[in-house]
Amino acid sequence: MRFACFLLLLLVAFLPAAPGCKARKETQKESKNGLADTYIQTSGKTAFKPDTLVNLFTDADNGKKATFKKGETFNLLLESNMTTGYAWVISGIDSAIVKQVAGNYLPNSNPQQAVGVGGKQWYAFKTLAPGMMQLKLAYKRPWETKEPPALTFELGVEVADK
Repeated sequence: MRFACFLLLLLVAFLPAAPGCKARKETQKESKNGLADTYIQTSGKTAFKPDTLVNLFTDADNGKKATFKKGETFNLLLESNMTTGYAWVISGIDSAIVKQVAGNYLPNSNPQQAVGVGGKQWYAFKTLAPGMMQLKLAYKRPWETKEPPALTFELGVEVADK
């Protein structure tokens, strides 16, 4: 009798978790750019898929210039591997012209659960006022303050009034 009660208790305790396992598998299908096809929660209920970002700049856009209108949003999606301790950090921004409004680390799809799999770091910025600036990011380990960054990324940003 005790054994039957114990089994019933286990069943009741773990049954609600089963749908979550299925949902997790469904949301981690590989997308065309190698990112897990998941949604990013920004503020409250806003969500989007990484491959649907507008005004998207990647590693290939390093050193380029872009022009935006005041009030527009643009996005950076940079290769990263946080398992190594490295992360992209903003090292230069004119906060009177542009402000960061969101950001997140997006691990690559990893169905085999391999250790050390990389991903991408995403940043969203909003233009505030007309002007020109260099947006600079450094790929480094935060505790290595005297070491130069392993990589850098720069995007020239020009904001027009309208």
